[in-house]
Amino acid sequence: MIDAEFRDLLLFGAFKAAALWGLKALHDASRKRIPDQWEPSGRVLTLNFFPVKSCHSVAVNELLATDFALQATDNDAVRDRHWLILSEDGKVLGQKQDSSLALIRVRYNRDHLILSAPNMDDLRIPFKLNPANARVETKVSDTRMEGIDCGKEAAEWICRFLNKDGFRIVHLAPWLAPRLIKDNPKYKDLCHETDKAPYTGQSAFNLAVMESLDELNTRLETPTKIDPFRPNIVVSGAKAAFDEDTWTFVKIGDAVFRRIRPCLRCPMITVNQDTGIKHPRGEPLATLKSYRCTDEWGTSPMFGMGFAVDVCGTIRVGDRVFVSRS
Repeated sequence: MIDAEFRDLLLFGAFKAAALWGLKALHDASRKRIPDQWEPSGRVLTLNFFPVKSCHSVAVNELLATDFALQATDNDAVRDRHWLILSEDGKVLGQKQDSSLALIRVRYNRDHLILSAPNMDDLRIPFKLNPANARVETKVSDTRMEGIDCGKEAAEWICRFLNKDGFRIVHLAPWLAPRLIKDNPKYKDLCHETDKAPYTGQSAFNLAVMESLDELNTRLETPTKIDPFRPNIVVSGAKAAFDEDTWTFVKIGDAVFRRIRPCLRCPMITVNQDTGIKHPRGEPLATLKSYRCTDEWGTSPMFGMGFAVDVCGTIRVGDRVFVSRS
């Protein structure tokens, strides 16, 4: 009798576990399946991309959302966060370490990425690098990545700008593999197996909402602009501040984006992107920390959302934005 009861308990436990696993699988599948019903939620106000990680933005009227990065529609060699600055020991240099990087402006022509900075001659980096150039290893978002060294002239230019030795500029060349988001253990349960990213910090695409900025500014002594948050896509006309917290999918033009996780903010948002100067009291990060932290994400406050792309396509300023909610 005892054996029979024990057997029944085991069977019941196994059935319950299987049922719970099935419900979770269904939930995960529904979260990641492209929806067939959408609700409008404003329009695209601005589009920005950042060819060189941690340098100034490039504002454009349209971008192509590829499978792992935003790309210029007039030059397929120019992609978001495909160049970065490395120290001599292979560590990524960003505005958290040197806020003056915000002063480096980026533009391009048919054959070159062009960097400009105060009191500096322009630097022209050819898109077609010699495959024999040194291949350099680094880590981005705790994930191993490679880059092709952009050469002596580029290294001398960035060292002269920084007034420091040992820095190089490297490029995620077309023959190098992008980063798989799942390779970072913190993200592996939040993404698809094939979700990729370039030299971005969290996910490949970053979206912010003006209504959320407006709400934040009611709490600040001096209002901030959206620029320090460095979003790719800025939406205006959402139903409420931080409405994006509930967006599972976003459709803009033909492109469909799938949420990976909130954008967790760091001291970089305290840097004025026009002057390269950090806010003396650490705003707006200090205020965000007072009300936009959660137990799930810890002490880094949320502002905006990070996405992967499920359907590639061109997105434009003025496009209507459609969302599906969790």
